[in-house]
Amino acid sequence: MKYLKSIISFAMYLGLFVLSVNLMTAELSFAEESQEDPIRFGILASFSGEMAGFGKYAYNAANLATKEINEAGGPLDRKIELYREDDESSVEQGIRGCRKLITQNEVIAINGPVSDVITASMNYAKESEVVIASPYAGSTKLDKLGGKYQFRTCPSDSFDGKASAQMLMDEGYQRIAIMHVNDEGSTSVAESCEEAFKELGGEVVSKVSVSGGKSRYLSELKKAFKDDPEILFLAAGQDTGPTIIKNWNQRGYGENMMVTADLAITEFFDLVSPEVAEGFLGEMPITQKDTEEYERFAKKWEDAYDSKASGAYQANAYDAQIILALAIEAAGEASGEAIAENYRAVASPPGKEVISFEQGIKELRKGNEINYQGASGPCDFDKYGNVMGSYALLEAKDGEWVERRFYPAEDL
Repeated sequence: MKYLKSIISFAMYLGLFVLSVNLMTAELSFAEESQEDPIRFGILASFSGEMAGFGKYAYNAANLATKEINEAGGPLDRKIELYREDDESSVEQGIRGCRKLITQNEVIAINGPVSDVITASMNYAKESEVVIASPYAGSTKLDKLGGKYQFRTCPSDSFDGKASAQMLMDEGYQRIAIMHVNDEGSTSVAESCEEAFKELGGEVVSKVSVSGGKSRYLSELKKAFKDDPEILFLAAGQDTGPTIIKNWNQRGYGENMMVTADLAITEFFDLVSPEVAEGFLGEMPITQKDTEEYERFAKKWEDAYDSKASGAYQANAYDAQIILALAIEAAGEASGEAIAENYRAVASPPGKEVISFEQGIKELRKGNEINYQGASGPCDFDKYGNVMGSYALLEAKDGEWVERRFYPAEDL
């Protein structure tokens, strides 16, 4: 009996030992396999609704960057795989899309959210240790909130409004009306413009907030034009803006209007006839186009999509994607936490200046620090994840937006 117990104990020990070895082997096998798996990034953007014009730009730019990253071997010699969600220009759908990307698709970084969506999702993403990088979320609410798991490669609306106010003043306007949709992005730039225009000595004769998606805005326009402004500054998206403009034109409220970047895109002329829009002013955060970084990007864009880069945040979305990948390479680890700790470092001084992912990984693998110079401009993030930016005053001419004046970041 004694010997039988010893045999049973030995057999149990041997079984546990074999099981442990098998588990360790499985874990090692899984670890080896996971190092070969693609790194998962998400694109959460507006492919429908008020901001639909920007979703395809963000997606195409991220795709362009991802192709470049993968052709260079990828961070840590792993490919990037993209998962796409449409926020439908809705906060609720944006939150659902963010959660799906994180929980189901298991992404470690998300590129593309607009202001409303990023402000609503950033805490959940941070808790999940997933980095969110936006190419166009200008909300002033983010001015002091980001910098750990949230970054943006576009300037804040505090700069956007200041640039718009300066443009209006430079064009000789002293008395303006402001109309804006009551969402986060439109409200943010409208309030910033109002404050800056007053500081420059101008008068805001009316400021009207409207709900998006209505079929008519006649009463709101009547209120805006009650005191006979010289021009209407309109902050609205691609669903509501055209309706306001059609009502404005039907009632003969004048010939002068300035629209924000949400409308200053090529698709605007599919929504509003070129004849009605002729002479409209527009503002757009935009890079200096004669730089090596932008010319390289513009050539790649044209080759990939058989069209010219219009400046509607394509370069910003491209840069955001490149920096995400460089941060992984710099960290030596593919995780949201690793990206968060290195995102600012690979794109800000000090370090050797690089203008592509391929240049960046070569320097990193030599043990050098890098300073990525973006197609959208220097991506020198402050401690809150913000960058400065240049702007262009645009004018609608014959169904196109034509650059009228360039405003370097240092002038603003």
